[in-house]
Amino acid sequence: LLVHEVEVRSSRELFAQMANSQRELVESGFAEVRQSLFDAARLFEASEFVSRAEFSAYFVPLLSGSAITAFDWAPIVPAAQRREFEDANRAGGVADFVVSERDASGAVFPAGDRAYYYPVVYMEPPSGGGRVLGDDLGADAASRVALEEADVTMGPSATNALPAPGGGRDEVLVFQPVLAQDAGGGTSGSVSSFVVAAIDPEALLRNAVVQPGGRRGDDTLPVHVSLFQLGIGVAPERLATWMPDSDMADEPFAVLAGGGDSGMCSTYPLFAFGKSYAVVACPGMAFTEMQRGWGELGVIGAVGLLITALLTAFVGLLRSAPLILAQEIRERTAELRASEGRYRTFINSTSDLVYVKDSALRY
Repeated sequence: LLVHEVEVRSSRELFAQMANSQRELVESGFAEVRQSLFDAARLFEASEFVSRAEFSAYFVPLLSGSAITAFDWAPIVPAAQRREFEDANRAGGVADFVVSERDASGAVFPAGDRAYYYPVVYMEPPSGGGRVLGDDLGADAASRVALEEADVTMGPSATNALPAPGGGRDEVLVFQPVLAQDAGGGTSGSVSSFVVAAIDPEALLRNAVVQPGGRRGDDTLPVHVSLFQLGIGVAPERLATWMPDSDMADEPFAVLAGGGDSGMCSTYPLFAFGKSYAVVACPGMAFTEMQRGWGELGVIGAVGLLITALLTAFVGLLRSAPLILAQEIRERTAELRASEGRYRTFINSTSDLVYVKDSALRY
């Protein structure tokens, strides 16, 4: 019974460490997106003008191996300036530029009347993930809410998962505000445009999940990870699962958050871009096979715990070493002072002539 308890405890502790590591990697994926957008905004804020060529040169390298499928730049255009803005872009080389939106079928047509527009002026890759130059990002109500939130907070804001304009997997758009320049060349307190990143949640998980030996099959992964978006008054929405063929891909959030079939699934909150997410990590087939291959995991676990205890003791010893050394110094100093005291007492109290000789027999 004791061995079984040790086995269960060791197994849970081992998986908890692996799950937490995966959670940290997913958080790092979000942090990379945040940093990329922050740096891009500084590029625009520090420049009087960023050309199309400069935009491409900066952003193309950032797309390689990234969960970001596209970058856009969209200025805020008041309705009164729309015609002038369209003419300027046509004169700048985009002959058929028009502020546009799409209907339910995906057909593009001139945007309707609104107080403000957020048209795409630059994009990488040139296909823009199905978007075209002039697409008004504020035409979609969900995107407009995120844009307005970013404008008010002056921080990055994300949409819910949206259908990609070009089809394929859903994407999440993150809007990073760019502050307008003031007369002195610095930034003012108003937002003039947005740098936009289109994120593929499944690619984000794929890049984060540890894949032993470079293999990508479900049976080689010790940890399967899902990403959910949380909201008030709505059911959690699964944004992605890696591996997608895992049994957990069909399990509802409530089941996974309760530990799943294994009882070991771990759920971690994650807050990014004004949204609340949950990272759920569950044991994969490889974790189960690893346990079987080890035989008595309890023995391995006990050894692991013993090593951990020894390491803890060793670290504790290292931390206490300065205290021990300081105590020894205090004791030796006290002995030296006592010896000097006896010497001075002897010298001061004797009436005889005293000679002192050093180790070289010098007086």
